[in-house]
Amino acid sequence: SLDPHYDASVEQSYMEQIYKTIKSMGHGAFGVVYKAQHKFDNKLYAIKKIKNPLRTLTYDQKYDEMINYEKIGYHTNILKYYMAWEENDEVHLVLELSQMDLSDYMLHKNTRKLPESFLWDLLYDMCKAIQHLNSKSMVHHDIKETNIVLHGNCFKLVDFGNILELPPEEESETEGATAKRARPGSYSHKRDMYNLGGTLQKMMVFRECYNPQWMRETESADRPSPEDILNLQEMEEVERRWISGERQVYTTINIENIQGCWAETQEKENSSDTLNLPSCSNSGL
Repeated sequence: SLDPHYDASVEQSYMEQIYKTIKSMGHGAFGVVYKAQHKFDNKLYAIKKIKNPLRTLTYDQKYDEMINYEKIGYHTNILKYYMAWEENDEVHLVLELSQMDLSDYMLHKNTRKLPESFLWDLLYDMCKAIQHLNSKSMVHHDIKETNIVLHGNCFKLVDFGNILELPPEEESETEGATAKRARPGSYSHKRDMYNLGGTLQKMMVFRECYNPQWMRETESADRPSPEDILNLQEMEEVERRWISGERQVYTTINIENIQGCWAETQEKENSSDTLNLPSCSNSGL
């Protein structure tokens, strides 16, 4: 629902009435992502504006991501969606603000070696996210470095505009079909695991790995499910560190984006417990 402070009778846009300190964070073919502070609760948000300058977007192109977020629901490892509004034929999504995506992190890190724990945590969190999508019969379809963000001491999957939905009766028997109804045989949950594997490989060797022949040979090959990975013996220690709150914040870059401790989980837990941020416990960074 719209913010109660919004007044439709005035000329100012909804964005101008409700938000301040609006700053562009990035743009692409879809539109623009802004960082903005709510005027009345003082919280920071990411606002994704889906542009439609020539009024040429189809209904699906305009509303798919909003509808997909609502279908997916809450999960710790999926960027949180709050609400959306449409103004001047442009849809705006209000989302949880994170620090940066994996691609930007690698640029800031400026090293050829990542801690092993970082890679295990990344694998664990993304398998949890994919597992959640599986439970909704959904395929992300575009898992890559720019669609995984750092959020304190965890990783979150973002960008659900191209998500695919598998009909339940075909889930275990075919390679696909989708909410956009791609042809049977095109996609399955395995595609997300394949893309996650490629992303992890890039993280480990710190360079682009692209081998067309290898990709053709392995794209249709059998690969582990999220459950297979999460049940590995090595994952026991990874899970223990997460549950016990022993994970550390991966970087303090853009930490101000999330250290306000304002986000609550679906269970109404304070974000200081979830993020394990020193600043949330009145300690210095």
